[in-house]
Amino acid sequence: MNETQIVKICTERLLSKHNNKFNSIKHDNKLKAAFYRKKLWLVGSTITISFIGDGNSLQRTSYSPSDKVDPLQPQIQNMNTIDVIKKVVNERIIPISKLNFIFLTDPNAVGNVRIGFDKNSGAWSLVGKDCLDEPVQNATMNFGWLDVATIIHEFGHLLGLVHEHQNVYGNSIQWNKSAVYAWAEKTQGWDEQTTETNILNKYTTTEINGSNFDPYSIMLYFFPANLTLNNTGTVQNTFLSKADVIWITNIYNNKNINDSILFYKSIYGIDITQDDIKKINIVTAPPRSNNAIVDILNENLSYKFIIIILFILVIIPLVIFIVSKYRKK
Repeated sequence: MNETQIVKICTERLLSKHNNKFNSIKHDNKLKAAFYRKKLWLVGSTITISFIGDGNSLQRTSYSPSDKVDPLQPQIQNMNTIDVIKKVVNERIIPISKLNFIFLTDPNAVGNVRIGFDKNSGAWSLVGKDCLDEPVQNATMNFGWLDVATIIHEFGHLLGLVHEHQNVYGNSIQWNKSAVYAWAEKTQGWDEQTTETNILNKYTTTEINGSNFDPYSIMLYFFPANLTLNNTGTVQNTFLSKADVIWITNIYNNKNINDSILFYKSIYGIDITQDDIKKINIVTAPPRSNNAIVDILNENLSYKFIIIILFILVIIPLVIFIVSKYRKK
């Protein structure tokens, strides 16, 4: 793989600044704090997908015969872009998430997920259910180039996965910040704030649920060794790792780890052992209800506070009033 392909990395996207519902810096700060808790889809959700254009002019990433790639990669070279995305979702995302993805055929239809193909916008996706709050005229995912790994990566964000190099669990990447700033400006055109958001800043243990840091995750990009203090960089991952599959299955497929084992063996010819599962050390997400009101109360402390205040100011006085009336009788 050549250098221009190596430096193609995904950027973290927030909801549109034109969305008045969240048009504040406070929302930018809330996104991370609520990332896993609020952005995950309910188990078994149906998600509709529409496309903005056909994407057939996108550059296809080329790989050398020695590169380890997903088995789908050589199959897609002569397919049109939309069919490539459908194939990857149907064969890599649906089997482990069990979410119901519906590709809308009407060119005027507007899906929950709206995929654009702006070459100048890079590769990105809104996180999880954020796409439901983005104005319908805007894309919620974009591909500036095309390959199987990038499609899986962006749909990983749609499922709620964070960039693996920002995972706090066991992450031992020792960044050389000045070198990272210079590299990101040269290869991505990023300023320091953008670089911190997309590379250096880590989530905290209270902000995310996830497995231990996984150097083989599809959510981890290649970073050269000279960007670190200990001269230890990261590899370019082009297919789902064991931890990726187990984590997604744990969250979305009712912890059917056997499905992960069968999937990984049949697709990649690699065994997931019980030792692998123990090493992943999954942190279980909180239970989610099919009742939207219950979810709000469980996930948002301000709502809980309001309910408590209402209980004190309304319910208790009402009970006292009723009891006093009854006693007078």
